[in-house]
Amino acid sequence: MSEPVLLGRDPDLSGHTGARPIRIADATRSLSKTHALVRPAPGGIELVDCQSTNGCALIRGGVEHELPGGGAALVALGDTIRLGDRTAHVVSLDDRPLGES
Repeated sequence: MSEPVLLGRDPDLSGHTGARPIRIADATRSLSKTHALVRPAPGGIELVDCQSTNGCALIRGGVEHELPGGGAALVALGDTIRLGDRTAHVVSLDDRPLGES
């Protein structure tokens, strides 16, 4: 991951200078317009809940850790993140550690 990305149904970049918006189609509307920020961090990537309605969570070793509104968590290879009712498994597309570009 080389740059921060802002995820949601229609991400608003206000307050997120330098992030790339990524729109996610969501017919169930479990995602907020601006749901989460994912950015490179030392030792991995950081997931930040942007005060979303249906929340974000880090799932590690089968245990879900809900983020408080505005909260953040360091995400590692093999973790799963939950945004609303969507989940994504964290993988590396090459041999570089997470967070390095």
